[in-house]
Amino acid sequence: MKQQALLMMRLALSLVLATSISTAATAVEGAADEPTTADVAALERVVRLPPQAEPIHAYARYYSLGAKDGREMLIGTYVLNAPDPPGRYIRTVPVWVLDGGCSVVNVRFDLATRRVVGAFCNGLA
Repeated sequence: MKQQALLMMRLALSLVLATSISTAATAVEGAADEPTTADVAALERVVRLPPQAEPIHAYARYYSLGAKDGREMLIGTYVLNAPDPPGRYIRTVPVWVLDGGCSVVNVRFDLATRRVVGAFCNGLA
């Protein structure tokens, strides 16, 4: 139990630190557009989380826009026991969490093809 509490504390700290870093970087580079609720709903209709993950509605789900190989992506970071309650959160900058195993799931959705191109759990330190 103590180890799980320590993991959750590290996860929350990583989330706060990563969000602060991302926000500072965006302030310098200029804010990106936010994803649309229609794009988020399209992703959530088709995404399959890894077998070790909890059901999607157990996670606080942070969404932002990004790119991979020149293609516009909807980036989802799903976090169990996040500072926010489970639900959807649209952001202008991505939330990056280091560590956490399947308490953090990363999802990538190609906006042009409307296909999930990745859904994977974080590693463990």
